[in-house]
Amino acid sequence: MGPFITKYPLDLFALELVQQTNLLLGDVVGIRDVVGRVFNLWDESVPGYEYVLGFYSFGLEENRDFMLAEEMGRQSLAMVPDNPWAVHAVSHVMEMTGRQQGGIRFMRDHEPRWGTSNFANHLWWHTSLFHLDIEEGGDVLGIFDGHLSSEGNAGDKYEELDAAALLWRLNLAGIDVGDRWRNLATKWEPAATDTLYAFNDVHAMMAFVADNRTDAQEKLLTANERYVENASDANVAMSREIGLPFCLAMRDFQAENYGACVDRLLPVRYMTHRLGGSFAQRDVIGWTLLEAALRAKRFDLALGLANERAALKPTSAQNWRCVARAFKGLGNISKATAANARAESLIAH
Repeated sequence: MGPFITKYPLDLFALELVQQTNLLLGDVVGIRDVVGRVFNLWDESVPGYEYVLGFYSFGLEENRDFMLAEEMGRQSLAMVPDNPWAVHAVSHVMEMTGRQQGGIRFMRDHEPRWGTSNFANHLWWHTSLFHLDIEEGGDVLGIFDGHLSSEGNAGDKYEELDAAALLWRLNLAGIDVGDRWRNLATKWEPAATDTLYAFNDVHAMMAFVADNRTDAQEKLLTANERYVENASDANVAMSREIGLPFCLAMRDFQAENYGACVDRLLPVRYMTHRLGGSFAQRDVIGWTLLEAALRAKRFDLALGLANERAALKPTSAQNWRCVARAFKGLGNISKATAANARAESLIAH
């Protein structure tokens, strides 16, 4: 699609379409570079420039150029304050760089201009991540119930994806979600054999294993196993390399076969971009691996994984709790106490 973009560099719809395709297919560099190929042909005199700024902001963020990403995202918002994609891009920057309190304020300040589309639900999901990072579980459940649960409604896939991703994270954090999985699993059941997109399948599997729907789990796994044997489309590699291993790992996790969960996820931890989605969305895989390592009592591995996360985001109380648990498992009580103290300092506001 690159030549098409450079042939029609001012086609805003094509630019958005290709970036979204790259996002779905896990082409991380392409998310940025599809905009970079034509960006210098745009300026404030060209209608739509403010939206191109938002597109580029997101692509830069996904490639860890956080400073420039935030600059462009905020420039876009200065021009069009109700641009949800620019809000989305800046929220990604703030989440990845661990600015939880600022992120909550930023999202709340812009919330009146989000609108009521399914993308507004996704922005609420992003808001919940800030709260979860600093152990504000009550706020997270409030966001779920108010904006992601769709109790009694048909909902849509975007909302169902975010709902499953959020509830699974709450499970990993040890927060009781009550019977919230039941309605969500029911909404996912018709898609159990779709095999259209691996990213969807893993979120369906979250609901099926969390709600103990063994028949739905088997339908999903069997459909995917047959699919990867016979199909040849772009989704096959995503399903084979990441989708199926993660689905099986989640089933192991729910069955408390934590060692098996670790063994499935550890070899693919640096390949997860092939599942598609953003870094923030795929982080659920790394967190599942870490939590499984802790519960499997593989504390040396768990400490290494927790340290990695704490180094990248030292403002996350959740990360320091995991460091503390790993140290405690290794018998180093003083370091465990210090890590817990660090977590406490991050939530004392």
